Amino acid sequence: MTPSIAIPTIGFLYDEIKECILFGLNGAAISLCCVLVEFSLKHAIIKKTQEDTYNKTGWDRVENMELGPAIGEVRKYNIIDEKMEEALINFKDTVRNPYLHYNIKKITKNVVAKKVKKVDINTQKVEELDLPAEDSPIMWGIAKRFVDRETVFKVFNFADNIVKHLFEKHLTS
Repeated sequence: MTPSIAIPTIGFLYDEIKECILFGLNGAAISLCCVLVEFSLKHAIIKKTQEDTYNKTGWDRVENMELGPAIGEVRKYNIIDEKMEEALINFKDTVRNPYLHYNIKKITKNVVAKKVKKVDINTQKVEELDLPAEDSPIMWGIAKRFVDRETVFKVFNFADNIVKHLFEKHLTS
């Protein structure tokens, strides 16, 4: 459920994420969750540091900010605690960066096709082996879809909790 915040852009991001999940576009939903987290942090910085939430100069500054510095800045203003800072840094390194930079080997690194049959066409000998997806470009797309499906709701819940924390607990006034 979308938090009760009066920021249309965040509401639109929630709508897009929900549509992607509904239509099975889990990779796109994960990428949009990353955008939601980053945009929400930047909005929190603006809300905390500017009287005018829509100040052009303030937005120009944060729009060009990368996620790492944005996390540092929300921590500096005590919008988040140390535990949430660590969670955001982990999210940046394990989800956001691999998905938004499409680091396919990082995304698929834990997927292994077990007991794949390999046939030697000369000898007809059949051998079973485990095939790690990260080492097989042929498997990357299939493995990514599996990872996307298995992680989309965890990523969405993380993003949703960040938004709720930022706006319902700290920045609603």
